[in-house]
Amino acid sequence: MNIHRPPIMKCLFVLVIAASLGASTGCTYLRYRLDDALEIADIGVTVSYKPGLTVWFAAPFSLAAGIGGHTDGYLVGLGGGKPLFTRHYLNAMGFLVFGFEESGWGDFDPKDPATLYRTYQGVLGIPASLVLARPAYVPTCTHEVHILFIGLVGNLRYMEIIDFVLGFTTLDIAGDDGKKMGHWPWRSAEGMDEQSRKGSLWPW
Repeated sequence: MNIHRPPIMKCLFVLVIAASLGASTGCTYLRYRLDDALEIADIGVTVSYKPGLTVWFAAPFSLAAGIGGHTDGYLVGLGGGKPLFTRHYLNAMGFLVFGFEESGWGDFDPKDPATLYRTYQGVLGIPASLVLARPAYVPTCTHEVHILFIGLVGNLRYMEIIDFVLGFTTLDIAGDDGKKMGHWPWRSAEGMDEQSRKGSLWPW
């Protein structure tokens, strides 16, 4: 005998299951999935107290990068997994086949590389990123224009898309569940912090 539940009953059933899952894990599982979703992209308007100039574009999958600049201010939108309003920093330079960028979101220190995301772009930079960079921006498609006191940011973070999807199985490939800065599964967080502080800005 088939029992046809009204749509509202189906929705309530799904909500009960989701609530039970959240309660059984102390809501940690659901919070990590929300964090992963927020980290997929950075988008919004930059503002700064001091004038700056940035014209920075990285092609999809980091295959090329161009120009650069320096931004030190705030982002209104979504950045670094933080919604609404957050501190933002960018230092970048590149020309097609190679480029580098350092970015900071929220609570960071521009003088402490371990609190920044450092990545390398372009066909010559990708191998260095796979070894030296944190997974959050490897690879990526970053765009930022900041002229004087205002600008725009539009970034797509491919590894965070994969991390979001795999996260439903509890696999954390970006190593960032419950952590401020992620790390590769085969690297320790402490090791990556030490590497960031000892290494130079350039990969060689």
